Amino acid sequence: MFCSTPAGGGNFSAELWERAKSTPGWDRWSFKSVDGGWISPEFVDEAKATMDPSLYRQEFEASIESLLGAIYADFSRANNVGAGHYDPNEPLLMGCDFNRNPMCACVGQLQGEKLVILREFVLIDADTRMLAQEVRRAYPRMEIICFPDPTGSRSQTSSMGLSDHAILRQSGFKVKAPKAPWAIRDKYAAVRMFIRDAQNRRKLQIDPSAKRLVRSLASLEYAPGKSVADPKSDHGHMSDALGYMCLGIAKGLLPYKLGVSSFKMYGN
Repeated sequence: MFCSTPAGGGNFSAELWERAKSTPGWDRWSFKSVDGGWISPEFVDEAKATMDPSLYRQEFEASIESLLGAIYADFSRANNVGAGHYDPNEPLLMGCDFNRNPMCACVGQLQGEKLVILREFVLIDADTRMLAQEVRRAYPRMEIICFPDPTGSRSQTSSMGLSDHAILRQSGFKVKAPKAPWAIRDKYAAVRMFIRDAQNRRKLQIDPSAKRLVRSLASLEYAPGKSVADPKSDHGHMSDALGYMCLGIAKGLLPYKLGVSSFKMYGN
């Protein structure tokens, strides 16, 4: 007997499940967590508020979710794109992906429970210092909490021995990042949670001026047979910048509380 919990398609457990459907002498059973009697309705409601629909189906309804096609399939230009307005009472948040060509970052705010992306920065053949200068020109004296790629903590000889994180700190950014890289699946799940959660609430609003971010979320796809994005895709860097920001919020790296409905991540 084989027992497992779903973790997307394309793995050994998923293959066994499909094989059992048509193999003589084999049988298969599926049991939903929500039907077991051990989970309270309140816990299920909380999970729905902090998971995207795909992750909720996987974790609570024993569904083997497809890893084909769009990674952010619930993203909608009609429902996730709209004019963003700066709130002087909230600090600015920035997510950034360290890649020389292009170097990508997006800046936004948590306004209530909605993450509003106000602006994106895309630099060609650039480094972290150039990105920091560009963002500071746009927001010269404002507090900015930055959620960068965690790998940027390493010192680099090309930057006079400074790490990418140290360069950001020199420019006045408050850097929030873990010591180890995030799991890729957690990054996808965090962005999906903001795009649309299992209660059908959309908590991500992107200003139309952030055209590359909109295009990236609409176009990023899984690599064939893999659980990660196509490495050849041009859409990964800006969506990664947003992903680091979403993860920082979901994992509690903000230096202040979000209140009774604070974001959490399950299934890790």
